[in-house]
Amino acid sequence: MIAIEREDFKKAETVLQKLLNDSPKKPELYYYMGLNYLGQADEAMDEDNDVVSQKKYLEKAKGYFEQGVNASSKYALNYAGLGSYNLQSTKDFGEAKKNLDKALELGEDNVKILLAVAEFYNQSRVGNSINEATLLLTKVITKDPKNPDALTALGDNWLEQNVYETAVEYYKKALVINPKLAKAHYMMGIALLKDKKKNEAAAAFEEAIVQDGNLGPAYRHLAKLYYDIGMFEESKNLYKKYVTMTENDPRARMLYINALYLAKDYANAIVEIQNALGDKTLQEQNKPALYRMLGYSNYELGTKNQDSTKIIAAKEAMDMYFKIVPADKIISKDYEYYGKILSGRGLYAEAASNLEKAVGQDPKLTNLFEMIGNNYNILKQYDKAAEWYKKAVEAYPKNAANFFYYGRVLKNLNNYALADSMFRRTLEINKNIPEVYKEAAFVNTKMDTADSFGKARPYYEKFIEITSDKADKYKSEIFTAHYYLCTHY
Repeated sequence: MIAIEREDFKKAETVLQKLLNDSPKKPELYYYMGLNYLGQADEAMDEDNDVVSQKKYLEKAKGYFEQGVNASSKYALNYAGLGSYNLQSTKDFGEAKKNLDKALELGEDNVKILLAVAEFYNQSRVGNSINEATLLLTKVITKDPKNPDALTALGDNWLEQNVYETAVEYYKKALVINPKLAKAHYMMGIALLKDKKKNEAAAAFEEAIVQDGNLGPAYRHLAKLYYDIGMFEESKNLYKKYVTMTENDPRARMLYINALYLAKDYANAIVEIQNALGDKTLQEQNKPALYRMLGYSNYELGTKNQDSTKIIAAKEAMDMYFKIVPADKIISKDYEYYGKILSGRGLYAEAASNLEKAVGQDPKLTNLFEMIGNNYNILKQYDKAAEWYKKAVEAYPKNAANFFYYGRVLKNLNNYALADSMFRRTLEINKNIPEVYKEAAFVNTKMDTADSFGKARPYYEKFIEITSDKADKYKSEIFTAHYYLCTHY
């Protein structure tokens, strides 16, 4: 059925179930229903490597193929379907070959049966599957050298062997015979994408869509390609189309939500997530992921618009997420967002703890060092703040702010000499920050002795100079500077 090729699995199931209700003894209807679930199993692995969903769909497919055999033991394709189940689920090549050979025997060299069995072999690398597919496709080509479906399947055969250039050659041969064959354009896009030829792959997917405007897999792969190269707005629009085409398929909706987030369309992401949480089926399948994305999106929107209500909503979502997600599924980004959200709500100890967990999972998150230091600084845990600011200045030796913050906590720890050193480093990067001169002057007054005094003088003099047009803002500090200069000279 065309709906299955287009990944419109819900529509296919609805139509097939109605037909089965009317004609429960037609074996071909059970075959197509099984094929519909095989398609969903493939999609689950292709997008998410979702082994649990794949297994569920494969078992459903097997059930329908078995019912098809019971309806008619002479209908070849249900045996072919069982063979595909054996290859994908149990990985039992021997049992698969028995079923696929049975299909070939009943098919009596029917090209449709030969192609179906060959394609099932093509989709597996279990045992001698690829060679079996090659033999069958060669047989079809010998009988019908200009069969575009067979040439496309030969392209798939080489694709499975990772010989991408040869695969593309066969797809092109198929297109010479039938330029409108959307599947050949689409599969050529897959081969080019695997060969890291992204621009050519995009063109192939686009042509597949021209030839079949409802070919779901082409939209899905083109959207993912745009996603991978950072074209999030284009990716979002394609995923939206894919959702419509697949009649709000749960997996398609999750892909669209993710695309909205990556396109920074947080407001619409929140709307889609809330709608999804109101859908019992979708919520059951994706509850942790939905609350994760709800937390992320509310935080980003709240930060962008300085809207505290969104930060509150973000915390509520992440609180729920951490309650329901298995511990081994929590990623560093979850801890990072939760830490930022908690910090925004004034829960600095919990924020620091989560941000540290993020860095613990992913040491490359050096951009969080300063934030962790800030949270400990607010808590007046200066030792811990100093530890993280030290890491920040080591990671970003040209960032003036990190040296300044490190200097301030060192001042609070009464380590005036090292604090002075940090303020000097700050001024090497940026000489125009009044607060740095003020803090440097203060620590130097603490290092004044009877034998050596006046160390703060150059800092106070420079402070007075660069704040001359900001007297109202720094009135008290300017007075302190003049007082020091008057009493020491």
